[in-house]
Amino acid sequence: MKRDSLVNRVMRRVVRLPFSGCWIFTGATSDFGHGVLGAGARGTGLAKAHRVMFEHTFGEIPEGKIVRHSGDVPCCVNPDHLEVGTQQDNVDDMMARGRHKVVIKPRLTYHKLTRKEAEHAQLLLMLGYTRREVSAQVGLTVKSVARIDTGQTWQ
Repeated sequence: MKRDSLVNRVMRRVVRLPFSGCWIFTGATSDFGHGVLGAGARGTGLAKAHRVMFEHTFGEIPEGKIVRHSGDVPCCVNPDHLEVGTQQDNVDDMMARGRHKVVIKPRLTYHKLTRKEAEHAQLLLMLGYTRREVSAQVGLTVKSVARIDTGQTWQ
């Protein structure tokens, strides 16, 4: 499949946030929150949305390098927010920004809130959405979103 068609598929799933400049990929995400989409025929693998956008804008990624996010939004695909670096650069940023802490507790058996819902709500809250907006978008009650926001659950 041509890279341009992958770019078009990525862009069809992008919401641009004017206050941050982020282009949020709203399609499927990996366990780390990066946007992913099928790279070809069924079963042939996945492409990471941020890498597709980087390569489309800047060309090939040098061997031994990775595409890094200049901010803390893994589903952002804005080429202006992406840069090439090493895995060590990425780890250094993670430590410096305090993102190395585990922020999700294991799901309790009686708890109906899923990890994915909690992570989605946390991302939207971090991006500046109100609790009411997050509750409508994620499908949770405002009270559940408030508990996520204050760390009473899923901290």
